[in-house]
Amino acid sequence: MRNHLLLFTLWIAATPWFVGCESSERPTFRVSGEVQWKGQPVPKGLIYFEPDLQQQNDGPQGFALIENGKYDTGRDGRNVIPGPHIVRVEGYDGKEGSELPLGRLIFTEYSFQHELPGEHSTLDIDVPAGGAAMEPLRASVKR
Repeated sequence: MRNHLLLFTLWIAATPWFVGCESSERPTFRVSGEVQWKGQPVPKGLIYFEPDLQQQNDGPQGFALIENGKYDTGRDGRNVIPGPHIVRVEGYDGKEGSELPLGRLIFTEYSFQHELPGEHSTLDIDVPAGGAAMEPLRASVKR
């Protein structure tokens, strides 16, 4: 029984190493920027970068916390893979409550398609008053 437990423990410990050997992880890149709504910085929120599967871009979702209108996937979230994405933005008033850690929602979820480059970039977003869809934006590259 003891040998079975030892073999099981070794198998569990080695599994991530074997899985890691075969993975072909894509490089990720930092995206940062500003988010405004009605001409003002979004007090708090979340931004998600979902690889667009319909355009054959598959990989992990990137995300960041928005604070005082600024976000940075490298600071408060997860960096992104390059390629076409669906970008989703949620904005909150920042007035925390017992069940509202970011405050109350100030606009409906805003989403749009965007192509992210294979390098660190900046993406500034001006959310329309109602959170309705807008034209894709171009990312500017930080050098």
